[in-house]
Amino acid sequence: MISTSKKIMANERVRTYCLFLCILPLTIFGCQSISVLPTEDVTTQATPYIHAGPLHVLLKMPTGLDKVKVLVDNTGLAHIFISSKRINEVHHVVLGSDGVVERELVKNLSSLDTLNLDAAFDRSGQLHVLIGREHMTKQEGNWVTVERTPWKEEGLTIRRQPSFVAGARDLTWAFLIEGQEVGTSGRWDWFGVAGGYPPLGLFWPWHTQADKLIVVPEMAPTYTMWMVLEPESSLDTDFWAFGVNRQGAIQVVYEQSRTMPFLPPVTEVSHAKFVIEPDRLALPTASSDVTAPRWEHQQLQAIPGGRAIGSNNRPTFIYPPVSIAIDPDSGATLVVRRSGGFEEFFQLREAGPRGFLVRDEEWSAAIPMTVSNVMKTSVAPSGNDRFHAVVVGEPSNFLTGGDNPIYYLNLTSNVWSPPVTLGLANNSHWIFKDLVDSVEVASNGSRRAVVVWPTDEGIVGRWIEVLQ
Repeated sequence: MISTSKKIMANERVRTYCLFLCILPLTIFGCQSISVLPTEDVTTQATPYIHAGPLHVLLKMPTGLDKVKVLVDNTGLAHIFISSKRINEVHHVVLGSDGVVERELVKNLSSLDTLNLDAAFDRSGQLHVLIGREHMTKQEGNWVTVERTPWKEEGLTIRRQPSFVAGARDLTWAFLIEGQEVGTSGRWDWFGVAGGYPPLGLFWPWHTQADKLIVVPEMAPTYTMWMVLEPESSLDTDFWAFGVNRQGAIQVVYEQSRTMPFLPPVTEVSHAKFVIEPDRLALPTASSDVTAPRWEHQQLQAIPGGRAIGSNNRPTFIYPPVSIAIDPDSGATLVVRRSGGFEEFFQLREAGPRGFLVRDEEWSAAIPMTVSNVMKTSVAPSGNDRFHAVVVGEPSNFLTGGDNPIYYLNLTSNVWSPPVTLGLANNSHWIFKDLVDSVEVASNGSRRAVVVWPTDEGIVGRWIEVLQ
């Protein structure tokens, strides 16, 4: 048995070394050149037949360590929030059809502030922005802090950074708290350190509480409705994205994981659908050492586990695993999984994104995009069962970095169009080259969308309109 194991390990090493020799020339010498649309106003007859507006400089600044959130209002104006640790500022830029309408400073960041950023409209159309854990709105022409949040009111310590539920009728919050607060049983994880020669290690068990996703709609005078995603699961929720249809049903795509040293992570990417119903009480079924009185004045509803749609082999902060958009006309939902995984060992390119259309709870077969080795997909509805998609390609050279192509595709009649390269993304930081948080596509459900990405001179954007 020992001899056989050694042979298998030796064969694996040889196969890995051969794969490395195959990839090395590509990473050193780069890949093929990419044809990019001109930066001026242009109409292309390549499929999809699109009109791409001119490239607009939204904010000229040193890039790297930045994050962008984009919304399009009912009048067709794009609202772009830009948070940057390079200049320690958060800006709000309004982009119209012909260019930038307004630029304003929202907040100066301190050295302790995080890059977390999200924004949403409430029922009245007022803009709200989350900067770290600070909630701000615009009143009488000035951005001011709103002290009231669900976690502050309830005295909860939240894990990581909060967000809004995109598209919800009323302002709705999403954030992580420790699982024992909502009845989730803890788990035993193994931790350890290893090193030296011969290799020695020290390993020990540790009782861990899972991070669970909480969804809370804005209510006055108190927050009475709290919803928890999969309270019975002992896995951590570490990524989520939302979509909402016109009937108010919320759909969430999310990743749950468990990571231990020296072991491959356990990851599950799933989709769930739920409706906030204040008159229905559904307590989590999982046991807990925590007593119930914390929730005696609130309704705590469980969001059951949804449909599994794959796993993720990359860190979520660099490679977001899944995205979602809902067509406001038909109610059809598009779910895009970033990667199909490594389907064969000797496949040098990772399998590309897979889209799934969901209509009336029925899922289509996987609809593969004609791109691969991607870092992120961002999607938005374009009406009549069609969807905009923007894909961030990996750098042209793995070792030395380089530009990331920004591809545009459109999904029509369950078929992805060939990709069109809108531009090349990059940033000016000498070491932090991650840029997925600064690339987004957004629409108000029409054929027209705005695409935003970083360059080494600042954050840029352009309008895209599907003409067919």
